[in-house]
Amino acid sequence: MIVDDALRDPFRETTANRWRAGIPSWVAPQMVGVTVRRMVSLDVLVPTGRYVRSDDTKGRNGGKLMRVYALNLAAPALLHPRTAAGQPAA
Repeated sequence: MIVDDALRDPFRETTANRWRAGIPSWVAPQMVGVTVRRMVSLDVLVPTGRYVRSDDTKGRNGGKLMRVYALNLAAPALLHPRTAAGQPAA
């Protein structure tokens, strides 16, 4: 969902405001943050240094600043296939 949103953007940017509504109700909110942090650690998402105001009033985050991320299509995690054990493929 995050990657799909970024791919639809002409600058390959995304924010939670755009994809939050599409998260299934069974996904715990903490898992969304963990997923985004992992994508950042793998350089799949790169902070742009810009921020937008959150529209998440349900989570009581409305008006707070949140990062704008850019999708890095050249991230090593996307370019190198992995095996089921998480090791690089031979």
